[in-house]
Amino acid sequence: MSLSRNRGIDFSIIERMGGKTEVYRAATVIMREGEPATHMFYLHKGTATVTVLGKPVEEVAAGGIFGEMAMIDNAPRSATVRAK
Repeated sequence: MSLSRNRGIDFSIIERMGGKTEVYRAATVIMREGEPATHMFYLHKGTATVTVLGKPVEEVAAGGIFGEMAMIDNAPRSATVRAK
């Protein structure tokens, strides 16, 4: 799902609401399958690969979100996401 593609959104609201901005280098794990969920992610720029049991299942593009399901389900992360 893309939240911001082709929209003029003020992303400073994320920080004003207590969120933080982080930059991940390619191949860096952003979240790991099985970890407890404490927050979700919004991908402002770049792409990320989602894997389940080591197999790629999806690619997240700029404007996409991930990590929300574990928060909704109150369960451990069901996938690993790595910056691309």
